Amino acid sequence: MNLAADLEHFGVVHRPHGRFVARVGDDTPNGYRLKVSCTCGVTLERWVTQDDAVDDVLRERLGVQPT
Repeated sequence: MNLAADLEHFGVVHRPHGRFVARVGDDTPNGYRLKVSCTCGVTLERWVTQDDAVDDVLRERLGVQPT
């Protein structure tokens, strides 16, 4: 899965529980850490490389579905 698909899945499963809190770590040459927490206590953590971020933005702009 890619970042967009991971976030979409997390949102579908946890949206009924309420609001999400997102935190982004410091940007480093290797990327950054993304943490999205649900009010139910589950947290999605993902290390996002620069390539991941660019690929996900391009897929979104081109309307390509996540795999």
